[in-house]
Amino acid sequence: MVEFETDEETVRKVLPAPLEPGSRPLGLVFVADYPQTSFGCVYHEGAVFLLARYGEREGWHCLAMPVDDERARRLGRFLLGYPKQMAQITLERDGKK
Repeated sequence: MVEFETDEETVRKVLPAPLEPGSRPLGLVFVADYPQTSFGCVYHEGAVFLLARYGEREGWHCLAMPVDDERARRLGRFLLGYPKQMAQITLERDGKK
């Protein structure tokens, strides 16, 4: 997981209405490898979140959550409401990167 700072204008452009940028232009990105789950599949997942405000309330809004297993996509999207989409996810190492 990585937390990053961007600029308010970028956050404003990608947040859906009626959300507004949060108190700071912060984002979170994560990539995960789930080798075992309670619903019987192995999959990879990523997500992008931005700090957002709705009225007086502030919290993390999930912009995207790619997964590489159809069961994980269906369960997360239709039961939990996450914006999961199918994607090819790979993790690579290049020297120390």
